Amino acid sequence: MELQFTVTPKRLKEKLMKLANLENPPAVFLWGKPGIGKTQVVYQVGAELGLTVKVLVLSLMDPVELKGFIFPDREKKRAEILPLNFPKEKFILFFDEFNTAPTSVQNAAMRIVLEKKIGDYELPQGTLVVCAGNRIKDKAMVNKISSAMVNRAIHYNVVPDFGDFKEYWFSKGLPEEVIAYLEMDTQYLSMEPDIDKPFASPRSWEMVGRLIQNGINDVEDIGGVIGEDVAVRFETFMKKSFGIGEIVENVLKGKKVYVKEDEVEKGIMLATILVNKVDENNLATILEYSINAPKHMAPYIILWIKTAMKLGKVKSSQLFSSNIQDLTMKFTEKYKFVVE
Repeated sequence: MELQFTVTPKRLKEKLMKLANLENPPAVFLWGKPGIGKTQVVYQVGAELGLTVKVLVLSLMDPVELKGFIFPDREKKRAEILPLNFPKEKFILFFDEFNTAPTSVQNAAMRIVLEKKIGDYELPQGTLVVCAGNRIKDKAMVNKISSAMVNRAIHYNVVPDFGDFKEYWFSKGLPEEVIAYLEMDTQYLSMEPDIDKPFASPRSWEMVGRLIQNGINDVEDIGGVIGEDVAVRFETFMKKSFGIGEIVENVLKGKKVYVKEDEVEKGIMLATILVNKVDENNLATILEYSINAPKHMAPYIILWIKTAMKLGKVKSSQLFSSNIQDLTMKFTEKYKFVVE
């Protein structure tokens, strides 16, 4: 499936939320590279709307399971079709990895997608059916879907977005190092899929974050997740950022300690860590630090304030509270090309 229009994970979530609230929502098919967050979005929608997400992986199923099991009833002298065990209230039926299934299984699923029926059983009113699959060029061993299936759903081409990823990353409390590195090399957030070697994707970066949290950070460990070339770049970034912890500690103590002009990696790491560290107790300290910062620090200060405000770590109400307002005005004057 090749679509020129694209949606980011955050935009997709907004669309699915609207569709899930319809009385009879149409089926949806999500396309995109492996590991970009398609499945995560479906779970997030279910959690926020209080809907159960029932996942069916078609490649693990038989056509009979989707048509309903034939069960002989000797008393009634007839055969009954028993459907899968689904919730009694409306829910989200999620066919993950839809096009990894053989054609026979896909065909059996088409009636569910269009009519929301399995044999004589009908899905609860309001149930949202979502399918997800990788494209043929993603090397994920997928099969083509029929034109009949194409015509049964709304299709979305999902693409990764660093802003969405960053918001998700901070919400999970994952290590700042990854976000700081990707601020410099955003192109490595999501690489073209490969079957012969590991490749970077939002999912594999999250795995890297979990490893780092648990003290597993050797280049061969990281390379086994995101690929050796990217792992070497990441390790180089980390080495050039060495000592940033002491600088952050001094900044929060109110000391005017700044990274050098050629220490780009440290500057980005400082900005990223301060996003996580800022709160109502130290906001004034960081603002004063920023006001006194040398000219070469401007990109890092801008990165900090933009990210902190977008993620809600710093709110407008805090910036214009009575005890900080004067500092905010000075900050705004210095960085007026950013803060309006």
